[in-house]
Parts: sequence; structure tokens; C-alpha cells
Amino acid sequence: MAGEQNESHSLAFTLLESVDGADHESSSGRLIIAKAIEHHLANNRLEDAVALASGAVMARPLPDDLSPGSVVNNVIAVRDAALALAAYGEFELATDSLRQARIVAVDSGLNDQAAKIAKIEGELESRISVRGARRRGGLTMSRPPTVVFVHGFLSSGAIWARFLELMDADDAGYGPRRVFDYHTKVAELQPLKRIADLDALALMLGTFLQTEVPGDQSVLLVGHSQGGLLIQKYLHGLVTEGRSAELSRISKVVLFACPNYGSGKFLVSRKWLLRRRNPQEIRLRPFDAMVAEAHRTVVHRIAEASSADAGAFHIPFAVFLATEDDVVEPVSAKGSFRSVGGLPGDHSSVIQPGDSRALNYLAFRRAVLTRSEGEQASGVPPGP
Repeated sequence: MAGEQNESHSLAFTLLESVDGADHESSSGRLIIAKAIEHHLANNRLEDAVALASGAVMARPLPDDLSPGSVVNNVIAVRDAALALAAYGEFELATDSLRQARIVAVDSGLNDQAAKIAKIEGELESRISVRGARRRGGLTMSRPPTVVFVHGFLSSGAIWARFLELMDADDAGYGPRRVFDYHTKVAELQPLKRIADLDALALMLGTFLQTEVPGDQSVLLVGHSQGGLLIQKYLHGLVTEGRSAELSRISKVVLFACPNYGSGKFLVSRKWLLRRRNPQEIRLRPFDAMVAEAHRTVVHRIAEASSADAGAFHIPFAVFLATEDDVVEPVSAKGSFRSVGGLPGDHSSVIQPGDSRALNYLAFRRAVLTRSEGEQASGVPPGP
């Protein structure tokens, strides 16, 4: 199916070269333009997509006397042009164009197209609102983000000491650093206490970010092992509840050896030893339903979301597996993320680089210092 779609895009791009300006008003011309815009977007040629959208579509408003057969192609052309503009950050212009296309779709009885466009409009309006709130609140993504570290199961914030030491000795221009520490243990022996589950810890992480990181600063989250699951559970809650203002603070997420599909290491022994049902250990078992749902939502509605996806919010992810890790296997560390890197070390040593020239630190450094698409920085400091 993907091959057929790419072939369709390529054919449209070729046909576009034979379509002159006069044909841009025709039904077939508009359809070719729409496919050519899709072709540019599929190949990450945003500037070409925007140029085509602005010159061939936006500069030519929808005619008033469209025939029924040409309405669909014209509406699709405007919709795809708006998506190109949205991907480039031109939310207001894209929203205005989508509104025009939706009106034509409704008047022509194209209810499915009108509904799809309305969803995109709603998301873009939310993005416009978030951007306005950012400006009013003084939040600037050009400032280095606050790096927040989240440890894993039966661990503590001390595990990040080596990274923090190397960051302190590096003049790369890191932002402030914070360590989110939480209780994790094998069993709770006190009768009036319980071990916090991922739901409670995700809420605690949200409170930590609100109180420990100033509201005008962006946040970069770094998680190891269960810490990565905790981060994903936190993001899952934000996106499913439509809390885009809080999502807008997160500039990037970096994960190390995260058990996206669980860990089967010592599973039988874990079940026998932890008969009191440790709520954190349960979520680390292979293919846990709650973890799977959060991971699926994060991948599709955050990590791989475009700027115009309804009910989604794009945040870039840098994901790494440990090549000698026998606790979290590669397939679990990869999960459903599209792009994953490999680093030397076992489950713990992967975040214990020997010095500033170790691949583990260089990969971390690049992930933290390289800005996302919407805040691309020129001249990222090279490695030491």
C-alpha cells in the first residue's frame, strides 16, 4: 500500500510539470497539485510543499461555480495545502484556508471531508492558543531546556551522577538540571503504607515539573528503564486529556533501555518473591495492558504526530537500547518507536559513561543539545 501511495505521489509530481497556470483551476489540475503537495510532505520537503501550496492553491481561491465532480478535488487540494502550511508553522493561514474548504464541503454535502477538516481546524486552533499562551507567559523555546532525569525500578536519582558530573564539566551550554526521585522498593512492610504505582508516580512527576521548573522554562525529560515508562504514562495522561499547554513545555524526551514491551528477566522468581503484588513490578511484566496502551498513544499521538494531527501533539523522542542488556531485550527497548539507537553497556552501565568521549555520553549530549524541528538551532556545539 505504501509503495502504491509513493508511486501515486511521484506520478503526480511528474504530471505537475506539464500543467500550466491555467489548468490549476481545473478539477484534474487541483488533484495533481494535491498529490504533488503530499509527495513533498512525504519526502520532508516542507519548503517546496509550502511554495506549491501558496502559489498554486492559496493564491487561487475556490471558484463559486464548481461542478459537483470537481468539488472533491478542490477541497482536497486546499486541505493538503493547509497541512503543508501547518507543518511549516503557518497555523493561522492554514486555519483560514481550512475554514473556506470546510464551508464548500458542507455546502456540497461532503460530510466526511467536512468532519475531517473540522478536526484539523480544532487542533490548529489549539496550537494557536498554546502559542499565544507561550508568548503571553514568556515561555521561550530558544532558551536551553531544564533537563529532568527520571530513574528506574529499585534505583534512585544517584544513578544519574555520572551524567551530571560530565555535564557540569562540559561548557556545551546545557540548561538547568533536576532529578526526579521517587520511592521504589521490593516490598512495603508497613501496614499503613503502599508502594506507589505508575499512575500515582505520573501525577507526582507532573507536580514536580510544575513546582521545581519555572513556568517560563521548557523541559527535556530523560528516563532510564522504568523511568521511561513513567514518562510515557505522564505524557499519555496529558494528551488524552487535551492538556496541550503542559505538553507544549516538553521540548524532547530521551529514553535509555526502556522496557516498552516489558522484561521477562527472572519473571518466575519475581512472581514468587513478590507475592504481595508489587504494583511497579507488575507493570514491568511482558505485554502489560496499561503500559502497552500508554506506549501506543505516545508513539502515534506524540512521537510520530504531525503538527496538524487532531488530538495529538508532536514531541521528538531519542530512544536508545543497550547492546549488552539482558534485562530489557532489544525488541522491548525499541518498542514501536521508528528510530532507535544502540549504545554499549548492560542495563545499568549504559548510563554510566567512562568519560566525555564515551559514545554513551556523546549520544546523550547530541540528543539534549539538538533542538527539535520547530526550534532548530544552528551551530549545535560539536562533541568534545
